[in-house]
Amino acid sequence: MRFRFVFLVLGSLLAGLAVFLTDPDVRFIQNLPVGASTIAMFVTLTFAVFYVAFLHVSRKGLADYIDLQIWFNKAFETPHSAGLGLIAVGLMMIAISIVILASAIAMKASGG
Repeated sequence: MRFRFVFLVLGSLLAGLAVFLTDPDVRFIQNLPVGASTIAMFVTLTFAVFYVAFLHVSRKGLADYIDLQIWFNKAFETPHSAGLGLIAVGLMMIAISIVILASAIAMKASGG
């Protein structure tokens, strides 16, 4: 089992638990005598893990026809092509992360 699979599964479970515990209707955080700010920090970190996992899954889903390992092995034959390959994947990841950020901001602005 690869680390990224464990990372995705555990991160998603933690994010789901964090969403449940921070729901205002559940009132878990509001009823704590101490430690609410620490839990809020962990919730923020958990959401960051969730967004990274979603970014990874999105990249794999949108570029499922590209086997990056084979592609990079071919690209590493020359330094120029290796650099272009890394820039291309980086730009794709930045574009996906901007879309994820925009949807998160829109969801927060709508009260969701």
